[in-house]
Amino acid sequence: MKITIPENLQEITLQKYLQFNEVVERDGITEQDLIYNKVSIFTDLKLRDVRLIPLKDLVQINSLIDVALTSEMPFSNRFKIDGLEFGFIPNLDKITQAEWSDLMSYQNDESKLNNLMAILFRPIVKTTLDTYAIEEYNGTEKHAKTMLKTPLNIVKGATGFFLTLLDELQKHIQKSMETEQAKVIKQ
Repeated sequence: MKITIPENLQEITLQKYLQFNEVVERDGITEQDLIYNKVSIFTDLKLRDVRLIPLKDLVQINSLIDVALTSEMPFSNRFKIDGLEFGFIPNLDKITQAEWSDLMSYQNDESKLNNLMAILFRPIVKTTLDTYAIEEYNGTEKHAKTMLKTPLNIVKGATGFFLTLLDELQKHIQKSMETEQAKVIKQ
């Protein structure tokens, strides 16, 4: 039996990652069943075939998948899915209220990462030298399903960047509020 094992995050799609997270979240799942499911999901083997793999090989495959899941890859602001190029929001200072509101609603629900990605990345409609323009935001419905094919390195890089930015923004808001409150108290 020949199987393909992902070597890094670039070889794992968001859809497979979300499938695996569903398994991890199951109540009462044993470590053995978790390993069987992990190998099944990330190698595209049927669960019954995974159970037939010799123990030594299964342990090695599981270990290689763990290495792939923890690999580090740099953030990329552009990528292609099915021949369509997507780009990260080029100017976060110009984010719309609709984008912001949807980002806030999806940020804490890992099962909706594809929706979050459909906000942060949209099809590139114009390219000039090193810059690009992306499709106008009209909700996540149009691209959320496509985003399930996003390589996990893109997802991890974007969410890491976004969460860091969000943390910084919240610190600045808190500091601004404290400054304003001090002014009010002083008056």
